[in-house]
Amino acid sequence: MNHKNNFTHHVDKNNVKIWSATRLPFEPKGWLVDMREQIRQDLRLLNLEIDHTFCAYYVSSDNSFCDVENILFYNVGVSNFNNLTKNGLIFERVFKQPPEFQKFGFPHFQHYSVGKNFFSYWKLEKELAKFSSAPIRHFSSDTKVDHIWYALKKGNIQSLDSLKTSQNFGLEIKLNLNKKTRMSSILKVLLDGIISAFQSHLNDNNQSLFDKISERLETDSEQVRELLLNEDNAILGKNKLIHKRADSIQWNPKDDGLVKVQIFPKYSDSEYTTFSGKIYSVKTPDPEDN
Repeated sequence: MNHKNNFTHHVDKNNVKIWSATRLPFEPKGWLVDMREQIRQDLRLLNLEIDHTFCAYYVSSDNSFCDVENILFYNVGVSNFNNLTKNGLIFERVFKQPPEFQKFGFPHFQHYSVGKNFFSYWKLEKELAKFSSAPIRHFSSDTKVDHIWYALKKGNIQSLDSLKTSQNFGLEIKLNLNKKTRMSSILKVLLDGIISAFQSHLNDNNQSLFDKISERLETDSEQVRELLLNEDNAILGKNKLIHKRADSIQWNPKDDGLVKVQIFPKYSDSEYTTFSGKIYSVKTPDPEDN
């Protein structure tokens, strides 16, 4: 183990643990660059066996807004997870004080592990919806949020309940992928697209944005508008889902309540990708459950 003032780490064949004074940002500077490089080096030492699943946890009592997938994956660099996530992926955001490191306390903790069994901080409370998508052709790192959102809107959604204000929720996703697809590279697009499909857009005066999305999807602009404004399956509420960013579109699903994700892939030679799964509310286990 190696102790530094701002971060420290531990690594073995099944675990990478990083304690830090600050969250890892997207463009780190100073010692945070060193920390990111240390995480990358440590990840290469994990031994993913054929029956192992890759798990990641971000633990902190700091409950200010963040996208947990950014901290755990994108800010590290998704290419570092290409081989680790091929059997599946589970990650969680945990709101509690991190474990100490040799009697030193750090406010932020990232834990990556591989193994047959995994610990879950969150307990399923209530199933909110089940879903299955229409097929997506040529699913790759070039796929946009639009395509995921539209495939789910054109697929099958069974809403069972709505998320209460400030409730946390989880996602379980089963993916039927082409063998060439690297799951880690499409993670954020996949999550943003699915979450967007369970929210309705607040503003009906975005005609140029509706037109832009319809061009990319090669479909009717009025249909895009209707699907974005439709509240039938908006179990995650209303939000300004899209806005203009330079010459493109920025999707902005409200996902700060997402604290647990489970993704189980199946690979084939098919040109088409489909996905299915469920959204559910979560709660912390009772003390007697531990």
